[in-house]
Amino acid sequence: MSINLQLIKKDQLTTSLWSGGKTTQLAIYPESSIYSDRNFIWRLSSAVVEVKSSDFTPLPGIERVIMILDGTLNLKHEGHYATELKPFDKDHFSGSWKTSSTGQVTDFNLMTKEGCLADLTALHINSNASVHLEKVNLNTSDDAPHMRTEAFYCVNHSVTATLQDKSFDLSSGDILIITFNRNDNINDIQFKTSGENTSDVVQASILYTV
Repeated sequence: MSINLQLIKKDQLTTSLWSGGKTTQLAIYPESSIYSDRNFIWRLSSAVVEVKSSDFTPLPGIERVIMILDGTLNLKHEGHYATELKPFDKDHFSGSWKTSSTGQVTDFNLMTKEGCLADLTALHINSNASVHLEKVNLNTSDDAPHMRTEAFYCVNHSVTATLQDKSFDLSSGDILIITFNRNDNINDIQFKTSGENTSDVVQASILYTV
């Protein structure tokens, strides 16, 4: 069993400006991928939306999950549905849809190429917590290796994550990325906070072929 553990600190990340605010790429796979070339399998990012209304960039062939970290966002998927998202609410939608938004927020974004399985989960850790990584299978007959990535993004305060006797200290803006074969049995990940503050952590789960 081979597990790749990577802790990326906030000061290692690059934040760039866009027409509606600023965005920080947290991780991309493969690591050599370039977002503007759309040659990634998956991408994680966090954005600050500073304008009151905006149109989403069309991303055909890409599935999206967005979770709000701060503020309220109203999304309209033309021809499909509209929804209001408050902190830690999420929405799954196709990047090919014509999508517009209203609201000034901080959000967390997960993008995957079609064919991946992906989701976001909000964890609210007020002392100690355990996250069990259940085995998940893709219904596919191909022989390509099936990989799984679990990423944990610390939204606020700080938290210590422990897996297989290895501990990682995450502060606000840090992300822990764990990649392994989908057939591997992974132990539970233990989380612990210090003090009385509740630490909010976003868990991104991605299952894909390489």
